[in-house]
Amino acid sequence: MSRESIPVRQLQPGLYIELPLRWNEHPFLLGKFRIKDNQQILLIRSLGLQEVWFYPEKSRVKPLAPETEPAPDPDAGATQQVLQQQWDEKKEQSRRLSQKRLEIQRVEKQYNEVIGEVKDLMGKMNSAPVQAMNEATKVVGSIVATLSADQEVLVHLMNANNLDDTLYYHVLNASVLSLLVAREIGVSDKEQLMTLGLAALLHDMGHAKLPPQLLRKTVPLTKPEADLYSRHVRFATEMINQYAKLKLTVKPTLLAIIDQHHVFLDRSGYPTDIDPAKMHPLSKILAIVNYYDELCNHNDPKQSLTPHEALSLMFSKQAAKFDKQILQALVKMLGIYPPGTVVQLSDDSIGIVIYLNRKELLKPGVLVYSPDIPKAEAVIVDLTAQGDLTIRKSLRSAQLSPEEFEYLNPRERISYFFALKPEEK
Repeated sequence: MSRESIPVRQLQPGLYIELPLRWNEHPFLLGKFRIKDNQQILLIRSLGLQEVWFYPEKSRVKPLAPETEPAPDPDAGATQQVLQQQWDEKKEQSRRLSQKRLEIQRVEKQYNEVIGEVKDLMGKMNSAPVQAMNEATKVVGSIVATLSADQEVLVHLMNANNLDDTLYYHVLNASVLSLLVAREIGVSDKEQLMTLGLAALLHDMGHAKLPPQLLRKTVPLTKPEADLYSRHVRFATEMINQYAKLKLTVKPTLLAIIDQHHVFLDRSGYPTDIDPAKMHPLSKILAIVNYYDELCNHNDPKQSLTPHEALSLMFSKQAAKFDKQILQALVKMLGIYPPGTVVQLSDDSIGIVIYLNRKELLKPGVLVYSPDIPKAEAVIVDLTAQGDLTIRKSLRSAQLSPEEFEYLNPRERISYFFALKPEEK
C-alpha cells in the first residue's frame, strides 16, 4: 500500500495517516489512524512534527492544497491541556496493557498445565483406568468450580504448543465450550455439569483403536474409511463399560452423551440406529460444540474455517442439524467475532480477536497490527473502552499481507480457555 509524506499544514479530518514517531513518543493509541476531527490535528501540530505519512487508498478525503496556511489554534492552552490528558490516558492504557498481558500469560500457563494433565490421563486409560478417571474428574471439577462461582469469565484464545497432539486440544476445547454453553442455557446442577464435562473430555477415547494414518488424513475419507472412523463412538462406550467392571462409577448419562455426540437432528449423523428425537439434552450440547471445533480445526489447516465463518455456516445453512436454543447459546456465548477471528476495525487497522467480553459481545479484545510496535509489546485494544472504534468485518488469513500474518500469528488451532478459580485449601 502506497504512502506519501505530506506537511502537517495539509492535514484535515478523513485523512489516514501514520506518525513518524515511536509508540511511546506520541499520545495516540496507535501510530496509524484516520483523523477524526480538528482537535486531533492541533494535537499532532503540538508534537512539533513538520510532516507525516499519508495513505491515499485508506483516506476519505485528499490533503489540503500545498499552499494552505495552518489555521491558528484558538486556545493553545486548552490544546496543551487535552494533550496532557491524552498522555495521561495513554499511560493508564499502558498500565492496563501490562496487566492484560500478565493475565493472558497466567491463563496460558494454566491451559498448558491442564493440557499436560489431559495428555497424561489419556495415556493411563488402558494401564491405570481408575487413576485416569479420577484425574479426568479433577480436571473437569476445576472448570465446573470456576463456572459455578458467581462471576463472569473472560474467554481467551490460546496458543497450541504442539499441533501433533490434536486430540488433547480437541477434547479439552470440547469440554470447556460444552460447559460454557450449558451455563448459558441455564444448566446449574453440578452433577449434570460434571457429567457433561467428563463426557466431552472422554468422547474421542475410541480414537485409540483406530489406525493413526486414518486420524491424520487431510482429504475426504472413503466410504469404508468413514464407516471405520464412525466406530470410534462405540469403541469409546465399550472401553468405559469395561471400566465399570473395575468398580468405577459410570453413569448412564455419561455413556449416552458419548454415544450421541455425532448424532444430528436431521439424521445426517451417526450411529444411525439412534433416534435424534430421543437424544439426551446434554448430548445436543456436545454434538454442536464438537462439530464447531472440527470446522475450526480441520486436519488440513488450509481447510479450517475461521470461528466467524464456522458459526455463520452452522447458523445460516446447517441449522436443521442442531437444537435451535443450544445453537443460539453458542453464538451468544462466543459472539459474532469469536476469539481467533481476524478483523478489520472501523479505522481500517487489522487485528485478531484474542479475548471475549461476555457483557458486550461486539466489543472483544483485539490485538492490533502495528509495525512501529514490537510484536511482543503489541497493543491489545479493548473495544469496550474505545467508543468510536468498532469491528467492520472479518477477514481470512489469506487476505493478510506477509507482514500482518507474521505479526498477528493467526492460530492454526483454535482453542479457548479462561482463568480457573484457585483451589480452596
